[in-house]
Amino acid sequence: MKYFKGPNELDASFYYKWHSEMGANNLYGNAMPVHIHQSAELLLVTKGEMRIAVGAQEYEILHQNQAAMILPFQPHKYTTLPNTEYLRCNFATSLIPEFFNTVMGKEGDRASFNTNEATFFHFKKRILEDKEITLWGIRAFLCSAIDDYLSSVSFKDFLSTKDKV
Repeated sequence: MKYFKGPNELDASFYYKWHSEMGANNLYGNAMPVHIHQSAELLLVTKGEMRIAVGAQEYEILHQNQAAMILPFQPHKYTTLPNTEYLRCNFATSLIPEFFNTVMGKEGDRASFNTNEATFFHFKKRILEDKEITLWGIRAFLCSAIDDYLSSVSFKDFLSTKDKV
């Protein structure tokens, strides 16, 4: 797992792990049980398939070149099928505050979305190939993925008017 430290060295504002779920030890895939965290999580499938459930939503299947965005404190779980490769990155709300100001108090109609070529360019160039990860490279990658997400997901207020006390 690689970390990018924010201005406060005690706080990792971005971390990621490249997963290659292959081989005899992963004949049946790999499962991550229901969990939550205070950061956002981006899952990007580059090969194979992944099943993901976020909140009360049923499982969605992510294929190659698809991604899922999990917002902070959303319960979620996922399972990878054999021979799946994906990027999992978590990032603090302070890294892209404009995004979190946009989605705060809202929920999307789904977590999954299609990515465009720019997102994969930034993923390959800024995350996989760069020897030194920079804040600008991370932001370029995340902003491209967030743009894909925001343009393909519909949002509603987390609590409707009738649910408010």
